[in-house]
Amino acid sequence: MPSSTVDKIKERLDIVEVIGSYVKLQKAGRHYKGISPFTSEKTPSFFVSPEKGLFYCFSSGRGGDIFTFVQEMDGVDFEGALKILAERAGVPLVYESQEKRSERDRLYVVLEEAVRFFEKNFNSSTEAQKYIENRGVQMGTVRLFRIGYAPDAWRNLYEFLLAKKYTTAEIARVGLIKKGESVSVQRSGEENFYDTFRDRIIFPIKDTAGRIIAFSGRVLHTDNKGPKYLNSPDSLFFNKSETLYGLNIAKTAIRKMNFAVLVEGQMDLCLSHQVGVTNTVATSGTALTTNHLKILQKVSNRIIMAFDPDNAGVSASLRGADLALSLGMEIKVASLPSGNDPADLIRKNSQEWIEALKNSQHLIDFYLEKIVAASSSPRSLGNDIKNKLLPYIRLLHSAIEQSHFIQKISDKTGIKESALWEDLKKAKVHELSMKTKPSVKELRLSPSDFLMGAYFLLEEETSKKLSEEIRDKIVASLGEKKWEELYDTALKKKEILLIKTAELYDGGKIKKSDADCLVTRVLYDFLKNEYENLGRLLKEAEKGDDEEVFQEILKKCFETRKTIDALGREL
Repeated sequence: MPSSTVDKIKERLDIVEVIGSYVKLQKAGRHYKGISPFTSEKTPSFFVSPEKGLFYCFSSGRGGDIFTFVQEMDGVDFEGALKILAERAGVPLVYESQEKRSERDRLYVVLEEAVRFFEKNFNSSTEAQKYIENRGVQMGTVRLFRIGYAPDAWRNLYEFLLAKKYTTAEIARVGLIKKGESVSVQRSGEENFYDTFRDRIIFPIKDTAGRIIAFSGRVLHTDNKGPKYLNSPDSLFFNKSETLYGLNIAKTAIRKMNFAVLVEGQMDLCLSHQVGVTNTVATSGTALTTNHLKILQKVSNRIIMAFDPDNAGVSASLRGADLALSLGMEIKVASLPSGNDPADLIRKNSQEWIEALKNSQHLIDFYLEKIVAASSSPRSLGNDIKNKLLPYIRLLHSAIEQSHFIQKISDKTGIKESALWEDLKKAKVHELSMKTKPSVKELRLSPSDFLMGAYFLLEEETSKKLSEEIRDKIVASLGEKKWEELYDTALKKKEILLIKTAELYDGGKIKKSDADCLVTRVLYDFLKNEYENLGRLLKEAEKGDDEEVFQEILKKCFETRKTIDALGREL
């Protein structure tokens, strides 16, 4: 995307207005100030400079322009932030030609073409439309979520995309086709592949920028031998443990209402949005993970879980709740009438759904009621409280909250508070729902190591002009002293740098573009370190009384961040 597009978006959008839609800002001299959206601080330390078009948060050390901010808040990459802000600014994103699109851009277009294919097939399938109508989904909702239909055929989508000049490798990379394994589908070449989704109602899955990244398909006919629900495989864009269905549409309402409603499936979500609960998101058939919660936490710290009221639904409500509590989130659970999932309830009586959300209980209250109702004796009740409930209370960050629930349990069960406190001290916190093994750090060379390895290789190959260019760029940006430090440090491990750099660059064939990228990376890393140092100085200055010193450091923060963002877009 040309830099002129980025500049045009910045010209049309006021940074105070953009950030102000996420964070409450107040005028503070030449700047605006607010509570950090990245930390749980109580004293404002988040600054926005309208003059520079930059923000800086010295409670977290983060900062940048409107693109950096949207990336942080919406959990998207630069291209995603570009799309969000371009739509807001009314700036069209136009690519000069298909050949000039990056590989990632082409894959996004493949997914978009697939959506259009599914939508077209839905519009021509009476059965698909009848199914959706019977489930209570209105056509406006179908269009909003771009619901489609994959026909009952082996290769229709594949052949459609091949005709659009997309390669088999591209179509396979985004999970739209599979390679035949059984004898019945074993063929040669392109014919060996077949469509992933066949005879399914299709729900496109989008990232928070609104780009299609994957699909979820529900079987239309009961004689379909595949699973009832089928998701795209993980890909370059899609990871089901990190993706929440509908978040791209729900995030504005979640921020406004300061809570998210979490359901299990796409149909639950579509119907919830249809009746006005537009802050609803779905996990799409996978367990709730830390990644899901951290993404939601960027938008709001409060969640209402609304799963099926049966035992499996209760288990789903508790599954991952330990993760949410350990992150300091407020979790509530909506109790639904027996035999109804959210979609069923909304179809029968949408007002009951809204009332269930209004009457949702804190997770501890919800689980306490379940335990008391299921208890067969005082002894079993005490054991269940000790082994099942107290570990969740142990996860609460606030001692006041813990005290509140200990008193409530005592009042409800007759167990003495002193006994509950004693058992709470010994309570074993539940294992995390998605427990991961600690990663082993691999010894790697830094970008500056590879830069100096390239420098030494070019020197040995007598490519003096390019090696001198590397040196001159570093000296011009960082100074002679920094270059000498880099050179002296690298000289001590010259042999290993030569070997590793030669391995990385195909035997040492280093192009000018490779050298330029390495220089940019080193400058980027150096300035990020400088930026962190400035953040520490800014914290110190804020504690003092010299406003002039504070403003000067803040100015350097903004200027350094502007250079970092410019370099980052070159990488």
